[in-house]
Formats: sequence, C-alpha cells, structure tokens
Amino acid sequence: MSEEKVAMRIQNATKAFGKNIAVNHVSFDLHAGEVFGFLGPNGAGKSTLIKMIMGFLSMDEGSIEINGFDRKKEYERAMSGLGGIVENPEMYRDFSGITNLTMYARIHENVPRERIDEVIRTVGMQDRAKDKVKKYSLGMKQRIGLAQAIVHKPAVLVLDEPTNGLDPVGIKDLRDILRKLAHEQGVAVMVSSHILSEMQMMCDRVGIINKGRLLDIKLVDELKSLAVGQYKFVVSSPKTAIESLGSAFDGKISDVTEESFGICAEKTEVPGIIRTLTASGVDIFAVSRTEGTLEDAYMQITGGGITVV
Repeated sequence: MSEEKVAMRIQNATKAFGKNIAVNHVSFDLHAGEVFGFLGPNGAGKSTLIKMIMGFLSMDEGSIEINGFDRKKEYERAMSGLGGIVENPEMYRDFSGITNLTMYARIHENVPRERIDEVIRTVGMQDRAKDKVKKYSLGMKQRIGLAQAIVHKPAVLVLDEPTNGLDPVGIKDLRDILRKLAHEQGVAVMVSSHILSEMQMMCDRVGIINKGRLLDIKLVDELKSLAVGQYKFVVSSPKTAIESLGSAFDGKISDVTEESFGICAEKTEVPGIIRTLTASGVDIFAVSRTEGTLEDAYMQITGGGITVV
C-alpha cells in the first residue's frame, strides 16, 4: 500500500440539516492502493459524507480533491476520477449485464471495448455477462454494478454498505475483488459497512465517525492492539472467583461456565486479579488471553471505553 500518493483529500467537510450537524468538519486523506473502512453507528454521518463525496449532497463548508483536482474549481476532471455505488446499483432489468455496462461506459470518454471485457473478467462475470439482469442474483448485480463503477479506471472507488444482502460466499468474493483492485491496480477504495468482522478482513485502515465527528484513523492492526482483550480464567470455582472480584469488574465478566469465566481487563490488571482469587481460596489452573478485535476497539471507542491517540 502506498502512503505517499493522495487519491482523495477531504478538508473540513461539514453538512447540517437544520440544527442537526450530520458531518462536522471532517478531514482525512485517502491513499492510492489501500482499502479504507469507514465505520460508525447508525446516524453517525457515514452515508451523508459518502453522498457528499459522490456529489449527491452539497457541502456547507469544506473541500474535496479527487486525484489532485478540486471539485469546486475543476468539477468534471475531479469527478472523472471517481467511481462508486451508493445503495443498489441501477440497471435495466430487461437488458444483459454487458449491454448495461456498454451503455454506462458511453457516459465516459475513451472507454474501449477491451476495457469492458477486462472489467467483466475482474468481477468474475464472464459466464453470465450476456444474461438479462432480471435473472441475476443480488451478488451478480453487485458485481456488474462494481464493473460499471470501475469501467473508466477511477482513482477512487467509494462503496456504501456493498455487502448488504450478500451471502457469505458473495461477501468473500467482493472482499477479494476490492483488495485486488487496491493492492494490484492501485485504486483507492473507500468502504462503509456495519459488518465489523468483514471490515477487519477487508481493510488496511479504518476511520471511526460518531455524531458527525471523525474520532480518528488508524491501521486495522493498530486499532486491534488498542482494544482491551478478554482473559479466560480456568478456576476451581468460577462463582467464588466472581464474588471475590466484587464490583470492580461489573459488566466485564462473560462466558461463565462450571470451570471458567472470561473477563475484559488490561494486562496490568491481571496480576491483581490473580492475587485476589488466590487470597479467596480459588485455585487457578490456567489463564489465557484472546486478542482484541476491530469490533472490540470500535465498541470501546464509540462507547467511551478507550481514546485513540
């Protein structure tokens, strides 16, 4: 992944609907060759920002540069470097996938027939491209929609909840395609999704937005390392162990069985837990740690559990 070439730069993007500030002075760079995940709870401002990027909503303040072109000053040149899918891709159901793609390609200048064949191969639709769209599954429609979005070789690809409605196989296929576009073809891919486990596997970096404000952007592995992991204690009496810990870990104990329990704790807290259990006559047979996940980090950041620095 290149961290030098900026494919899209957003500065102080702001949008309000009446008194509600949906996007509040958001700024970040999107790099060529990366998959960037945009995370946040419902109503956080994700879709509003994406619609601003795609030109569906105007900005109250701020600027967007795509492939080096300011959208206000050089709109056509800037937008020619952008592709995307917001909600469901629009297609003519009674036409074939390749016909839809050919018609869409005419919107852009200098898209040769060879490029249409190339994107069909990229999204794995060689065998079904000549079938009518009304015969397609949701996953096939997403593939043709993605082919439409990249047919003009955009520098930036923006996708809002692209895995909605897809089965696990479809989600994996889409993930593989997007990572290939980024890592092999240098496209800057921005993806919004609420499926955090999928984002963890798909993305190189993620940004977390809440209440219209961008909290921070970090590499996926960096965010995972910030998350408080869960420690599993195998003990002689989980009930006695939990009672001995008192209220200090309320809400942090889970997965209680007849032989063990889990507890969300910092590494520095573990020796004190062990001392407390031993003093209470609880025998400890094993302690193991489960690494934090992107979901752990997300929940802790948006819930105020940790602060990203």
